[in-house]
Amino acid sequence: MPLTFGSIISFSPTDSHDTFIHVDGFVKDKVLIKRFDHLNSKLNYSKCLFQIYPAFINTYKKEAQTIKDPKNAYKISYGQKRLNMINNLQEKIVTEFNFNLETFKKVTGQPIHFGQTIQLLHIASNKFLSFRNVEADIERENYKIGLDEFSSDMTIFKFLPCYKHQKESEGVIYLDDSVYIATTNTALNKLSYIHLSNPTAIKLRKYEVSAKEDGVEKEENERLIPDSQRNESNRLKYKIEVNVSLESQTRLKINHFTNYYSETANFLECGDIIWLNHSELDATLVCVTEYKNKVFDYKVEFDIGSKITDNLKQFLGNTNGMWIIENSCYHKGGPIRWDQSYRFKHLSSGLYLSVQKTKKKGENKNYSKIILEKEPTSDNVFRFMPVAGAHIAEHSSHVPYVTKDAFVIVRHEKSDSVLQGTFDKATLKKKTAGDFEEGRLFANETKPCMIKYGASSEEAAFKLIKTNYSEVWETSFLISCFPLLTGFLETITNMNYKASSDRAWTIHILDKMKTARNCVRELDLFCKNEIFNNSLDQKYGETNTFRQKRLKEQFFIDVLTMILAETVNNQELKLYEQAQMKKKQDANIDYEKLSEKDITASKNPSIIELAEPKSEKEKMEDLYLKFIDKKVKFCQAVYSLLVSICKGNYENELYTFQLIPKFLIHVFRALTIY
Repeated sequence: MPLTFGSIISFSPTDSHDTFIHVDGFVKDKVLIKRFDHLNSKLNYSKCLFQIYPAFINTYKKEAQTIKDPKNAYKISYGQKRLNMINNLQEKIVTEFNFNLETFKKVTGQPIHFGQTIQLLHIASNKFLSFRNVEADIERENYKIGLDEFSSDMTIFKFLPCYKHQKESEGVIYLDDSVYIATTNTALNKLSYIHLSNPTAIKLRKYEVSAKEDGVEKEENERLIPDSQRNESNRLKYKIEVNVSLESQTRLKINHFTNYYSETANFLECGDIIWLNHSELDATLVCVTEYKNKVFDYKVEFDIGSKITDNLKQFLGNTNGMWIIENSCYHKGGPIRWDQSYRFKHLSSGLYLSVQKTKKKGENKNYSKIILEKEPTSDNVFRFMPVAGAHIAEHSSHVPYVTKDAFVIVRHEKSDSVLQGTFDKATLKKKTAGDFEEGRLFANETKPCMIKYGASSEEAAFKLIKTNYSEVWETSFLISCFPLLTGFLETITNMNYKASSDRAWTIHILDKMKTARNCVRELDLFCKNEIFNNSLDQKYGETNTFRQKRLKEQFFIDVLTMILAETVNNQELKLYEQAQMKKKQDANIDYEKLSEKDITASKNPSIIELAEPKSEKEKMEDLYLKFIDKKVKFCQAVYSLLVSICKGNYENELYTFQLIPKFLIHVFRALTIY
């Protein structure tokens, strides 16, 4: 089968079919190689997927970027003339966008030839793969490659043949072909190619070894390590960078995921993200996060907070109830079929919905228990079954696909049981016959369970509700930010340190804090609609209630309050207060009482340098105070974010108020510090 425009594909080195080009696309845009030979909750195959687009026209977009550039401000008129120019340009950009959209629709499904210009849209982030005219991070002689929000000359590539028989054929590219990918931007009048670096060792600081080299990441690291250096692997991390080279090219295998299907197609596809809404309970299946003994724990529950808005008729689901439909063969896509098996991968945690046989204490009888697993196994394979009498036409042999908003029964293959909700024994005792007859069953009193297939299976009907692009993108952005904050929390919580005497550790903490603070700043802008707006309804600078809701659901309020509690302790706050008071006193010195020599020294830096040098102890104390000052400023940024999350949102305000005991020492000193 030929490769066509609109196809969704991934790329892997020809000698390693379980290794793929991977990029986060949100807070990180480094393009690296990831191994998928040992699947786990940290790996997300959608971040390896790209959709093939034709080259676009960007004439008016370039003009708009020129106007936006401060360097060209002097060339641009002001007043009514400027406003008319912007309005006129806006109309032209919309026309250009629609033209590009029509171009894509016209070529969709047409075969792609060697040498034909293309663009590669990253599926997870909705950004284009882009050549950057700056040096790469690892191989400095090469150029960097990343992701850009908009198409441009830098996002245009072309496939070139690797073998003679490809050159001598009709030039059509076929699925699973090996190709070179070249940029259309020539550097030094030479063609440049996408290239994979050799596995490069990055030495870890002693403080990073235990944090970085645990569990799955350690296993992945070891698989990339040359045998001769494996004995040193506990202090090294290996990366393979994707860059652009003038001298070397890498053969890449095209892995076909799925063809393009129009948004008007009324069926679900592998990779779609859905809510599982129990039709009888009107409750959504969610994965709830808990933090116990410095470890994040997850459990499956029902949530009754989801609803349909009156004005938009849109389902507002809990972001913790977003599940990725994954083919039992993870790298295969296509429409969801009634006769095939799938897995449900939780979007936020990456864990798989699973069922295991177990026994209760004191009983010999086995029962099916719902759990969450890190890896795909036979325990997390399900199949969709039609509900008798619901959308009969959709389940006929002529329509083998599961449609959007379909009512289904979720059947676990291994145990031959179906997903359902039940009351615990204590709740059942409180219920009367009238409660059941009149339907007074409440989702918050039920818990997910498995029942034998065929036993009242119709009562176990779930509605599959597909999420929209905005919901998935915003949640994915938060998921990408979350590890940066929890990583900082883990660092300051799990390690014993003395910042006043350990300079290396102080530097390590400051590096982590800088990353976390940048993340906090981005989240604050995100909450106030100042970045990543994709709707005309989003007003710049106005607090977004939907984003506030998602930040709470994704456990950000909890993590931020834990960071406040751990970052600065009571002793450090006292030292900070004393230092601030000393600064104020120094600023209010009465120079009239000073000698002429003292005044001259205070005004002349060269004289100050000749003053008696500070002792090592005094220098360390100064460094420690600067360290505390940076931590306090970081906490101030966290407070600013919490204000944005809670502003005008009573539910978030109440939730945060209940967490105040965690950072009570800050409250006592709020007036003098914050």
